[in-house]
Amino acid sequence: MFIPFVTTRYLFSHKRHNTINLIIAVSIVGVAVGTLALIAVLSVLNGFERVVENSFTAFDPELKIVPATGNSFRVDDPLLQKAMNSAEVVTWCNVVEQDALLGVNGKQSPAKVMGVDDNFASVAKIDSLLWDGEFALNHGDNDEIYGVIGILLAHKLETAVDLSMPIDLFSPKNKKINTARPEANFSKTPFYCSGIFSSLQNKYDEAYFILPINDVRRAYMLPDNYANYVDVRVSKLNANTDKRVVNKTKNKIKEVLGDNYLVLDRYEQQADFYKISKIEKFSTFLILSFILLIASFNIIGSLSMIVIEKREDISLFKALGATPSRIKKLFFVQGCGISLLGTLCGTFFGVIIVLLQDKFGWLKMGDGYLSTVYPVDLYWSDVVMVVLVVIAMGALASWYTAYHVNDINDNAKI
Repeated sequence: MFIPFVTTRYLFSHKRHNTINLIIAVSIVGVAVGTLALIAVLSVLNGFERVVENSFTAFDPELKIVPATGNSFRVDDPLLQKAMNSAEVVTWCNVVEQDALLGVNGKQSPAKVMGVDDNFASVAKIDSLLWDGEFALNHGDNDEIYGVIGILLAHKLETAVDLSMPIDLFSPKNKKINTARPEANFSKTPFYCSGIFSSLQNKYDEAYFILPINDVRRAYMLPDNYANYVDVRVSKLNANTDKRVVNKTKNKIKEVLGDNYLVLDRYEQQADFYKISKIEKFSTFLILSFILLIASFNIIGSLSMIVIEKREDISLFKALGATPSRIKKLFFVQGCGISLLGTLCGTFFGVIIVLLQDKFGWLKMGDGYLSTVYPVDLYWSDVVMVVLVVIAMGALASWYTAYHVNDINDNAKI
């Protein structure tokens, strides 16, 4: 009881010199603010990751099947048909994706043509991404072919939902190029824009034109059983995706397909994004941890001042039989108490601020961003990690001062 009693009195009792009280208060506040900032910034990064991930998941399938070698396969492959007819698969969509050149009224832009079948609306949440018009992949009364286009690509082409102005798709006619007549190398197929989608991701919005798969095959002179990949849904369209169900279905499909195909979940489809996100979060954590380490050095100054003020008490403790190691332990616990108090205060207020921001959205970002408010997402694993790191830094600073307590006391006497 000796060490807890003495450290509590040293920490909360009024010091003879107000400067010492101020230094201790600054140490506690410094640790608290650093802890609060670390929790808040990590939660904001988690929030932005969630916002971007939601925009990805609205467009990307839960599972994507691609060939292990090459970039195409036959949709009538018996193994593929067996995998798609399993009980775990709710629906699937065959997709043809080709590079293209689009032109409207003299404006041209490179793009990606995405040919999909009738199940596409049941696989991807495309209706939630529509910015204008409607999702229609069909033929009109005069055999017009309708499709939906990304908002940035529509802006490049200066087009809108217009069923009277076609978007021309230029596709190669032959493998051999006629250099004498370049225009003879391409065939022109007119399509009409029935809707414009906005996924808030440039990857899709500035490149993709979604069309019926059979018309894309004809435009590129591809076989009727040709596809580049298959989009798979394993849960109901409006239900929350259960990652365990997705992983279980993924493993079953892989068992059926063998090594000829790759089965990619959403994390693997967007591997670059998640890798960059993790690097950004780790870098931010390191930078803020370094700042927090500097703040923790205030504990060294606080403990040193307490040692100087309590040198008479130290002499008394020695006279009563306290060993040097016990006195060192006393001031080590004292420093850890300062660090722990700052950590608890910073963690409490950091969690409260993040939860209030998540509920009320007081901090605004303005229009034109992915979110009108600063998105936050509190991970308790981040909170635990921050607390452990801050306590470790405080313990390191406390150990350094406690180890040199005799030197500090001797120099103070001089």
